[in-house]
Parts: sequence; C-alpha cells; structure tokens
Amino acid sequence: MEARYTLEPRQELRWSFSPRMDQSLHFLQCSATELVAHVMESLAENVTVLVDPPPLMVAHAATGPRGLRGRYEGAYTPPWDSLRAEPSMADVLLSQVRMACRREDVVMAAEQVIGCLDERGYLVETVAGIAALATVSTDVAEEAIALVQRCDPPGIGATSLEQCLLIQAEFLPTDIRSVVERIVRRHLQHVADDEQERIAAELDEPLWRIENAIQCLRQLNPTPGSLFHSTSAVTVVPDVLVEERDEGLYVRLNEEMFPTIRFLENPVTDSFAQAADAHQFWRLHHRQARMVQRAVDSRQQTILRVVSEVVRVQREYLLGESPLAPLTGKELAKRLSLHASTVCRALQNKWMLTPRGVLPFQALLSRDVQQSSHSSMQRQSWPVLQQSSTRDDEDSAKVSAHALRERLREMFAEESKTRPLSDAALCRELARMGIVVARRTVAKYREEMGVGSSWERAVQTTSGASHNRRP
Repeated sequence: MEARYTLEPRQELRWSFSPRMDQSLHFLQCSATELVAHVMESLAENVTVLVDPPPLMVAHAATGPRGLRGRYEGAYTPPWDSLRAEPSMADVLLSQVRMACRREDVVMAAEQVIGCLDERGYLVETVAGIAALATVSTDVAEEAIALVQRCDPPGIGATSLEQCLLIQAEFLPTDIRSVVERIVRRHLQHVADDEQERIAAELDEPLWRIENAIQCLRQLNPTPGSLFHSTSAVTVVPDVLVEERDEGLYVRLNEEMFPTIRFLENPVTDSFAQAADAHQFWRLHHRQARMVQRAVDSRQQTILRVVSEVVRVQREYLLGESPLAPLTGKELAKRLSLHASTVCRALQNKWMLTPRGVLPFQALLSRDVQQSSHSSMQRQSWPVLQQSSTRDDEDSAKVSAHALRERLREMFAEESKTRPLSDAALCRELARMGIVVARRTVAKYREEMGVGSSWERAVQTTSGASHNRRP
C-alpha cells in the first residue's frame, strides 16, 4: 500500500485566551501576597514605570512587625519575612499536565479544569462549563478532565467523593480492589454507620474480607487537595476591609497592601539616533505595563463586587445578630451574572477583615437546608431567604447549614444529661420548629461537630457521675 501525502486547505474558526485575559484570570486567582510578588516581578525590568512598594511594606521596614501587628489587633502579621517558595496545587498539576500532553487545546482545557478545583481538589464545574471556558468541544473538555484526574495525588479532579475514592481504588491490590469498589458505589453510608455485617450479607462476601476492604478504604484520602495546604501557621493578608459604620457595613479594598504603578513620560525625542527603534521599544514596554495595570484593576473590581454582595447577604451574621444565611457559590454567581468559575477564583485564597475578625471569603458561604416556612417563630429567629419554585414546595424556604449547626449546639446544651436526645428525637424537635431534615442529616452534622451519639453521651455522663462518687 502506497502512502500519499496531500495538502488540503481548511477554514477553521477557533477561540483562544488572549494574553490579557489569561493574565487577568491568573491575577484573580492569586492571593494578595502572591499578587504583589507577581506585579513586582513583572515590572521589575520595565523602564516605562516606577513601582512604589506597598505602604505596608514601607511601614514594616520603618516600625517593625510589632507595630503593624497592633494595627490589626493581633489578627494580621506582615508576610514579607515569611514568604516561602512552595509550589501550589495549580503549579504542581500544571507541570504534570504539560509533561503528559502536547496538544494545545487539551492543555488549555486542563488549565481551566485546574482553575475550577476547590480546596479539597474536587472539580466544581461541569463538562459544558469547562468547554465554554476553554472554547473547545465537550470531547476535548472530557479528555482534559481525564488528564487532570490521572495526575498526582490520586483522586484529584474528581466531581464527588465516590469518584475520588474510585480513582484511588485503582491503585489497590487486585484481590481487594473489586470489593472496595463495590463498597464505595453502594455502601458508603453503611461504612459510616459501622454496619459491616450488613455489607457482607448484601455483597455475599465473608466478614473478614469486608473488614480488610474497609480498612483499605479508610486509608484513602477523601480530600486530596488538602495535601497542598500546610497545617502550620500561615500568614494571611486581608484583601478587603469590612468596617462597621453608622449607616451599616462599609466594604473597601485594602489599598495599603498593593504597590503603586507610576507611568513615566516618553523621554525619546526625534533628535535621538535611531528614534524609531527607541519609540518601538518604549511602546512595547508601556503596553506590557498597561496590561498588568488593567489586570490588577479588573481583579480588584471583581473582588469588590463579589464581596459586596456576600456582605449584603451576610450582614446580620457579621454584626453578630444571627447565624449565616444560606448562600452558595453558584447562587452568588447567578446573583452577580458572573460565571461560576470566576466567582470560584475570586473566593480562593482571599481573606477579609470584618467585625468578627479575619475570615476567609469562603467562610461566609453556607449550603442550604430545606425547611417549612409555616412556623412564625422560625421566620423571626432564623435568617431565611425565600426560594421561588414551580414545584409542589412553593412555600418552602432555605436555612443555612451553619444555622442548623447552631441550633443543634443549643439543643445539645439544653438536653437532659441522663437522657440525651437521639437523632430521631432531634429530627422531631427540629420539625416542630419548621426545619424538616432527615435523620442521617442530623447524624452527619452531629458528627461534624464532634458530638457522640445519644448512647455515647449517656455513657459518658454516667461514667463521669460514677467517678465523682468515688471517695
């Protein structure tokens, strides 16, 4: 068979990120400290501008860290002496992606996938959303997601806990892998409830094999992204300051944190030799500096817009009057007419100084729990956002998970120490207040709060009383 090579003209329309947009997205995802480092590095050799260091850096050099620490009531320490060149999750994954794939469209889509990973390492965007962000087909977006999911650590890029564990289970020994995968797909809740006998009966496997599989399952990491977050004390810089004033809460950017870019006049005149080359050199560097300035301004405007809406919704919480109101990232994006990935980037690695202290942006988001809106007491004492729906539950409303935890904490403090409330009894009490949740939901929040079951609380109380009666 003879091989033939031909040249055929083909017309193709492709969209790609411009350098300006790519830089804007990168700046939006950076923390305040990382942004300062990027700006100072980008303009270090640019002769068309003068970059004045941030006022906080100057104050730190003049007064030392002790003086600056007092300005923020002990909640803030300047970062200049503690910067460490540790690679972030995005840097590690990008290096692996670029080594594993040479296709430009797949790598571009993979960069968007990495940008849409939350702190757990889970993908918070759909395939269609990734395709729209990278302007590629859904097939390329799926290939990019699969590429990221093959990166290290295993489980990164998963869309759910089940998929995260299944990806990691592929590296287990063959004799135990199939059992672990069947448990993950069908019996995760039974594992949490320690119902090993039930799992063995439904899977028709001996109990010792189920115990070994569960032991292997517990060694997997449900949050692979946490490996990139240090557990040591981390210096944070607030991007936004939320101040309490007579007219309410006032939101402003922390201007003291960012360097000032001053543009110089073009010193090149026509009398200079080779004036054309000098003008071209000046215009090129001036354009680059303008691009950096626009990217910084775009980042600041987006962050201020996002935080202003978050503060408006969580005003009562920031003033200490009520728990968090229900608000998710997708709902916030819908309110601001922004893409969910843009809001995700704006919330990552950002902090704000509020009347309640220094808080990460994501701490003011809380998922909702459906509740009945017939209880007048519930409407008066809980922050509720009415939810419009065309389904049968048009009179339903939303209460945040944070508010539900606060209510459970109050119920635990008020319950009888000798006869603690069971999860079913807690469900009934919440239903009387208009909060209708399942027993497993109450159990989940109770375990997250570190509170034992009713039997464990009763045993603990009894043992404590017996200890006190000893001579």
